[in-house]
Amino acid sequence: MIVMIFLLFLDGCCSADAQVYFARDHRNSREWVESVPLPQNESKRTRDDLCRLFAAYPMSCTGIEITEKHDVYVIMKNGARIIYDDHKKKSSEEKLADPDLQDMLEQAYIPGQVNGNPAENSDPGRRRVTSFFQAIYGETEIDVTGNTRNVEFVNHKVAFNAMEGAADALHRVDENLAVLIKEKPELSRYVNPLGGTLKWRVIEGTQRLSPHAFAIAIDLNPDQGAYWRWRTEGNHVDIRKEFPPALIALFEEQGFIWGGKWYHYDMMHFEYRPELLCPKIVVTKSSTAYNQ
Repeated sequence: MIVMIFLLFLDGCCSADAQVYFARDHRNSREWVESVPLPQNESKRTRDDLCRLFAAYPMSCTGIEITEKHDVYVIMKNGARIIYDDHKKKSSEEKLADPDLQDMLEQAYIPGQVNGNPAENSDPGRRRVTSFFQAIYGETEIDVTGNTRNVEFVNHKVAFNAMEGAADALHRVDENLAVLIKEKPELSRYVNPLGGTLKWRVIEGTQRLSPHAFAIAIDLNPDQGAYWRWRTEGNHVDIRKEFPPALIALFEEQGFIWGGKWYHYDMMHFEYRPELLCPKIVVTKSSTAYNQ
């Protein structure tokens, strides 16, 4: 009965001429997305992006709506409809300030070793559709706080969002990090003291909510993590290469991206963004990430 009421509620949010497809089985997200008849003008990239979203956030992404004008929306569990492509021509700054889902996923995050400086304005993960993350992690500070739980991390208890496996992923990082620091005690200085996790705030210099507001990001020791707003001189490749690759790998294996791979770098910053690391990882126990 609850499911039927919810589906009727979602149906009421869509126009009469829209085609709506609900994902009732997330065991194979790619298989389900492949079954949805997207408009012919949509590219393979569109389907791949949708696969990433439904694999990474199986409890929150509930359906796909296709309008009479062939616009594609992702329907969220809270009833929100998030447009995939708003078809607006945007500069890099505009894509950062007001992205759609296509903009958010446009830049590829490459896990593994850092070999050089990113191209100008290459910031995979910095573009965030706020309404999308609000639908997943909480629309208000109170909602987000209610969705967090304390996670043991390098002998500290930190608040992290429990939705969509984020807190579990951080816990796994902590377990692996304890082993790594035992083998290489010198790495401890990159972690302690922690910069923090949950803080309801906007990103410095903007009006956009920070991922810390959703409790899906953790800052390690700020003294060991250069930030682009703080440093204007020096060899940025060397700065990136100084950061321990083994530490970065521990986070990436669990669905976290590293801000050090951004042109506008933030090297203390790790953020749970599993959609940017599919198909490399299996995101959650309840979803199957696809392999290319």
